[in-house]
Amino acid sequence: MTFDRFLEISRDALWEKSAKNSALAFYNEFKSVIQKPMNFLRGVGLMNVLDKQYNKVEFIDENGKKKTKPKRDKWNSMDILGVSVNEMSNIQKEVKNTSMINSLNSVIAQYFDECKLYPISLKKVGNNPKVEIYNKIPYEILIEKAFIQPIKIFTNDIYIESEKALIQFRNFESNGAKSFSVQGEIKGEFANQGKIGEGPINYILEDIGLPNIIDKDLKVNKDLEYTANLIYDWFNTIKQEGYKFSDDNKLKDKDNFIKEAIKKGRKYLYSKIFEMKLLDVLDNNNKKINEFTKQSILYAKSQLDISSVFVKIS
Repeated sequence: MTFDRFLEISRDALWEKSAKNSALAFYNEFKSVIQKPMNFLRGVGLMNVLDKQYNKVEFIDENGKKKTKPKRDKWNSMDILGVSVNEMSNIQKEVKNTSMINSLNSVIAQYFDECKLYPISLKKVGNNPKVEIYNKIPYEILIEKAFIQPIKIFTNDIYIESEKALIQFRNFESNGAKSFSVQGEIKGEFANQGKIGEGPINYILEDIGLPNIIDKDLKVNKDLEYTANLIYDWFNTIKQEGYKFSDDNKLKDKDNFIKEAIKKGRKYLYSKIFEMKLLDVLDNNNKKINEFTKQSILYAKSQLDISSVFVKIS
């Protein structure tokens, strides 16, 4: 047996064990209330209908303004769907009759409360998985002390810190290293709860009344020396205005900075341009940065104001 084949069998065995543990955990949690018989679907039937209906319904805010919906997994993180066999056709009819996100969520919540419908999010689990219900009631967190950590001169990331979580923003190469993308990852109390990409970052900024910071202008000039000079001059400008870097001694020698920045390449320069824009819209704006941090955590946890109820087994 080859080593690759051994790894493949080992991975399959781990997932099989995880699936059995998850099924047992779900059964033990809901066996006294679940409406039998129940089918479990993945990407077919009613689960597919729910996905399609989510794409159709509209999201209108309290002011009557149509809003952009987040990705499906941030509305509902289900990987499989448990549904009562006897109620499947009725649920499907009601789902197809919805036109607004709130009404779709209400249908799901109603049949969940009646123990006839269970959207389920699955993770690889050990012997004692945890079963949690998300979004049965609106989830709220209070953020009052969010701030951007001092920029480190030669790193590719920047952090927003708060009393509830730490958000790391970093960039990574995409499209065969021809371009770069920004990604935020929630750490701290809500570690391993999810990530937010460029689209969600802009979605959240727009939602709280701030401008996009990731657009066609967020790019590195082909002349790396020009871009490095631009960043150095900006660093020194905000330093003179009172900004405190964690390692501003690295700005003492401009020639050395330019040389090191060019050596680090476009990825590094791209990350610094993103940091410029993040500071522009969030620094010294306590109310907005608190709201941005809160919404980023809720987005990563699939607990936005339009997210619907699901069971998470982890």
